Amino acid sequence: MDSETNLGQAREFILKYGGVNLETLRIRGVICDLIHNTKHRKLLLFALNEGVVDSLKSSSKHDVFIVQRLTPRLTEDYDLKVETAKWAVETWAYLLGLTAQKPLEITKAAAYKEETLTQPSDGTAKTRLIEQPAKPKIKLGRIVFQSNRTGDNEIFVMDADGRNQTQLTINVGMYPAWSPDGRRIAFFTYRTTRTSRPGDNHIFTMDANGRNVTQLTSKGKNAFPTWSPNGRRIAFESKRDGDYDISVMDADGSNQTRLTTQGGKYPAWSPDGRRIAFESKRDGDSDISVMDADGSNQTQLTMRGGSWPAWSPDGRRIAFHSKRTGNLEIFVMDADGSNQMQLTTNGGSYPAWSPDGRRIAFTSDRGGGRGNEIFVMDADGGNQMQLTTNGGLYPAWSPDSRRIAFSCGDIFTMDADGRNQTRLTYSGSDDCPAWCPVE
Repeated sequence: MDSETNLGQAREFILKYGGVNLETLRIRGVICDLIHNTKHRKLLLFALNEGVVDSLKSSSKHDVFIVQRLTPRLTEDYDLKVETAKWAVETWAYLLGLTAQKPLEITKAAAYKEETLTQPSDGTAKTRLIEQPAKPKIKLGRIVFQSNRTGDNEIFVMDADGRNQTQLTINVGMYPAWSPDGRRIAFFTYRTTRTSRPGDNHIFTMDANGRNVTQLTSKGKNAFPTWSPNGRRIAFESKRDGDYDISVMDADGSNQTRLTTQGGKYPAWSPDGRRIAFESKRDGDSDISVMDADGSNQTQLTMRGGSWPAWSPDGRRIAFHSKRTGNLEIFVMDADGSNQMQLTTNGGSYPAWSPDGRRIAFTSDRGGGRGNEIFVMDADGGNQMQLTTNGGLYPAWSPDSRRIAFSCGDIFTMDADGRNQTRLTYSGSDDCPAWCPVE
């Protein structure tokens, strides 16, 4: 439904249920851009048909009381999320001048426009000045993820509050990775192309809106693309002549160069872009190695097992998981392999540093056989805290280190302390969330 239809529909609701007055038109100005959503359309109907405006205007109580009194009516009668209902009531209260507090940083717009409305009573047309409130200015960011909701793994993107979910790929896409500037997304696929053979995987890139899809590799099995910090190169694992090895290429697919010859998986760029850590089974067991970005100076860092290397944001340390003690646990070491230290003792895997370098999120099944949950701890292993209780995988930090996205059949977000857990998707087949690195 296009915006003109939305506005026309909003106008019909106003004329039918609330008459024409400045207060209801102000509400319409806030809500009409959401009218394509059924639940938000119910919000508008509620405001006009159930007397929210009159309730707000006649209240002499503090605005917090208004929110507490009206929010249950929205959530119970119209099946709206509490956050949505609270935002609506706070916005109405602000626009009607009942509170000076700006909901979600909303600001009163100084701009007005003329609109001709037909009075339902006599059919006459009148022109009124309508205030155009600004949209809420919220720095939510975007989250990309993969989903099997269509029958194949495809890549989707959405706002970090779950709105505007958009399918980006139409012929299989997996393991999406944002470019550092948030403008491009790399992924791999087993889709059949003119240059591929049965069983091949190839790496592609596309714009953040799904346009300009470009195939970068054409031979073998290629997976897990990882952008260099400056966005100019992509490291990936590739199986072309036997085992998987680490290769790099320019962001447009040119200058593909194989860096390892004795095996390599899960490449991870150092924050300064000068080195690449990776997993290798050169001695039979998985261990962590590091090399310069051109493949020189390859050095094995762990000798007792190690997988899934993750650089600290300052580039001084590398976290990883290992079964060297019997269970899969999280360890950390200096970037040269020294000072290896075990951080968890009750299970831990897939460490993810917070962007500020202060904490590490990870998964663990230490909860007594109930499956994997999301945990967080300080960078030195202290203050370990379980954040989820109904399952959790693939923790991904927001750029400001305040929120964590994760998967549990669907995509969820929560505060870094586990509060305010919010379900964003409802397909039951979504995973691998990745927060856009820029807001």
